[in-house]
Amino acid sequence: RRHIDHLKSLALKMGQKAKKTGQSVTLEKMNPYDRRIIHLTLKDERTLDTRSMGEGVYKKVVIIPKRAPRR
Repeated sequence: RRHIDHLKSLALKMGQKAKKTGQSVTLEKMNPYDRRIIHLTLKDERTLDTRSMGEGVYKKVVIIPKRAPRR
């Protein structure tokens, strides 16, 4: 339970960093279960997108700020 809470906290903190800086934030390589927690934690954030990058079982999660639509 503590591990899950840590991952959720990390996701929110790094999500805020991505929003603030306007640049993508890359997290360390994680197993599929941990990546899923990150993705689910940020899935309702309208201004952020998440992707898994890499090969094999352990992949990095990239948190990407979405650009505002141009008018």
